[in-house]
Amino acid sequence: MSIDARRSVWAHRLLIDACIDRDVPFFWQGPSALLISAEGATDVVRSVLASGEARLLGFEGFELQNFALMPRLDLIFDVERTPSRDPLAALATWDKDVWVDATLARPTAAT
Repeated sequence: MSIDARRSVWAHRLLIDACIDRDVPFFWQGPSALLISAEGATDVVRSVLASGEARLLGFEGFELQNFALMPRLDLIFDVERTPSRDPLAALATWDKDVWVDATLARPTAAT
């Protein structure tokens, strides 16, 4: 497994544990794809961030159409590009039938 894949799996484990704890639907297709139901994604991400084990880089939204994932170009949120907007508040406005890919990173060291 590559280093990038290991990083992805680390983040996916945090998110999957939070999904299971909150009974939020998700599906995982290996290190490249973990999608969380938008209906519970805000609570899942809030929980992971509150644990201090990760920081949020952003979200992407997808729709499931006839068993195919369709990216929603209007549902991309990059924390660095919109630092004045609360990412969880933005996520809470997304349609509940959307599937969310949350991108996490390890917390930065305090200086």
